[in-house]
Amino acid sequence: MPFERDGSGNILPEFDDWDELTDEEKLVRGNGLAAIAILDRLRFDLETMDDKSADADRITSIRRLLADLALG
Repeated sequence: MPFERDGSGNILPEFDDWDELTDEEKLVRGNGLAAIAILDRLRFDLETMDDKSADADRITSIRRLLADLALG
């Protein structure tokens, strides 16, 4: 389920069709948006944390995987 993003990377959900969605579709969309928000927050936290040399490779790997998920 691809989402459009603004220049800051924030999700631009389509609200025009909300009234036309079934309850199940609303739930799926809400869960999808919540999951993306959690991943965005995790990626932000990883970007702003102090890197320790022992953790650098693992953190870099996680950052790259989260960036790939955000593009999907």
